[in-house]
Amino acid sequence: MTNRNDGNERNQIVPIAPSSLTKQGSSNLVRRGLNDLSKLAGSDANAETWIKKGQDLYQRGRYEEAIACFDRVLELFPEVIDAAFQKGLALWALVRFEEALVCFDGVVEMDPDNSPAWANKGSILDELHRPDDSLQCYRRALELSPDNGWIWYGQARVLHLQGRLDDAMRSYDKTLELDAGHFQAWANKGIALHRQGRYLDALACSDKATDLKPTYAVAWSDKSAILLSLDRFSEALACSERACVLDANLADAWYFRASAEERLGREGDAVNSFQRFLGLAPRDPEWQAKIEEAHRRLQKLRTGDTVL
Repeated sequence: MTNRNDGNERNQIVPIAPSSLTKQGSSNLVRRGLNDLSKLAGSDANAETWIKKGQDLYQRGRYEEAIACFDRVLELFPEVIDAAFQKGLALWALVRFEEALVCFDGVVEMDPDNSPAWANKGSILDELHRPDDSLQCYRRALELSPDNGWIWYGQARVLHLQGRLDDAMRSYDKTLELDAGHFQAWANKGIALHRQGRYLDALACSDKATDLKPTYAVAWSDKSAILLSLDRFSEALACSERACVLDANLADAWYFRASAEERLGREGDAVNSFQRFLGLAPRDPEWQAKIEEAHRRLQKLRTGDTVL
């Protein structure tokens, strides 16, 4: 069998989305006995109305406008937990991680038993490449909500990226025990098994992911990588082609497609696919080794050398 062809794992291992943990910050919108929301706003609309308007804008992807609504409430009374929580989600969606972190810090300071806020804080710290702090937050969230599969998934992702694969596997398994239809957990477990050299087990997990979510391009790309390691090049090509159809901007899918085409002797197609990969791959340190490898293989294909 060939050497394992895994991709950039941070790109492959899907993080929790801001919409996955959106439980309101408290059973009461306002802490410390201030339950009459009309006291907190002008005559044109009360705080609850502004929060609902912000939530509606958030759901429609109008994040800046949503933030303005939540700010309206927080300016009037900064201890409205739900406004701070929802503002954090909107900032997260805008990839403004540091600002989102401030929001969730405020929520857990006001409400230390708010498990979604702890989990969201853990996810943002993961995005900021602070894995130890992230894991502390996930552990706190799981103390409060041990039956929440999304929180187990978030913890698994951080452990996975740290290379703690056995610990990650246990968290993925707990996720799947709680939610057997969690296709991202199946896909990520497959990536972890692939990394451990357990190719057939990895393929079984990847199959489960694509069965559950046939439009999940990342899972088809991951499956292509596993099939390359099994020397099943035609199947690998079919999976990577499907991934490219589902998401033409998925860099890893083009890399694995090029690898399969190269192994099948389709040099011209492989050249085109490597070029597509190089045009899409982010120019950051996590991708550098893979970009250099693609350049090396592309040069060999152009000069007619055999690529091992």
